[in-house]
Amino acid sequence: MMGDAWTPSALSVIPILGFMRFSPLALLLLWCSGLLGQPVLQPFDLNPLGYTADIIAAEFIEPTPASDQPQVWDFSGVSGSAVALFALEPSTLSPFNDAFSGAEWTNTVGDQVSFWAVQEGDFTILGNANVTNGVILPFDDPLVQWSLPMGFGDVAEDTFSADMMLFGQPYSLVGEATTEVDAWGSLVMPDGTEMEEVLRANYMQTYEEAYAGDTNTWVLNQVFYFAQDSILPVFFHEDLVVLDADSAQILAVTDVAWYANHLLSTSEVEMGEGSLPYPNPVDRGQDVQWELPRGWSWEAVAADGRRLAEGRADGFGRVSIPTGEWDTGIVLLVPRSPDGRAVGQPHRVFVR
Repeated sequence: MMGDAWTPSALSVIPILGFMRFSPLALLLLWCSGLLGQPVLQPFDLNPLGYTADIIAAEFIEPTPASDQPQVWDFSGVSGSAVALFALEPSTLSPFNDAFSGAEWTNTVGDQVSFWAVQEGDFTILGNANVTNGVILPFDDPLVQWSLPMGFGDVAEDTFSADMMLFGQPYSLVGEATTEVDAWGSLVMPDGTEMEEVLRANYMQTYEEAYAGDTNTWVLNQVFYFAQDSILPVFFHEDLVVLDADSAQILAVTDVAWYANHLLSTSEVEMGEGSLPYPNPVDRGQDVQWELPRGWSWEAVAADGRRLAEGRADGFGRVSIPTGEWDTGIVLLVPRSPDGRAVGQPHRVFVR
């Protein structure tokens, strides 16, 4: 998917226990929202080292109608399953960073990486890359998806495009997107977390992708919920349709999704002595070498959240990790202190 924080998959559609409901708590939050008035989300500073989180997906739930009156969205009855691992990191950590002028951050899901920046308040997608096949798609015309400050009734419209050669064949991408903030109120997350001063935005994106004589049209509708101090949506409904050159449907996916189990990256100072894993990228079958403080342990986690391996540094702090059983793509190496606590920034290793 081009220019989106998360691309839904048919495998992510799973049953849920029930639909959105209005509990006594929800009604109380609704009354409180009516007293507070329409919120405005302001710019803020991100954790400079980013974070990782699980992406949880469940069966599609129809959004409530747009309204200028406060609403409560209670998703506390929704259950889902982890479908992927999400990483938000400084773009300078990516080996593809030089291809995306002005990039500040990356969003990584599986082997797909989106490069973005907040430029004068505009959340701007600069392009995408695939770490498995090395494809780099910088946008000739970047995409502004939304802006901060954000308030009810705000509308952002933009076009985006890319035109290049891929593996000796012409590739082009031309699209447009509109984001409209159409509702506001309070939100109850599936884990019971309550959020006030929430804005909801309806995001419509259409683009035509042509490569080596084939043309597909992607039509994506996402309904986002934004909370205070959250540059990315905290919950979203998704409806994706892909059409071929004859307008025949070749893919249709619907779901809802959200982030869970956030792990904030922390200063390297907290790790004490240590090194970066090397080589990186690593050829599948080659060992990854790493140095950790004595007594520390580690685990290797696949992009879909599976634990691939774990171990402990030897008496000298040395770590050697075989990769022969790993798939190509991104693997996160998580350092753990002697008490088992994840400390420091998880390291991304590119397996090829």
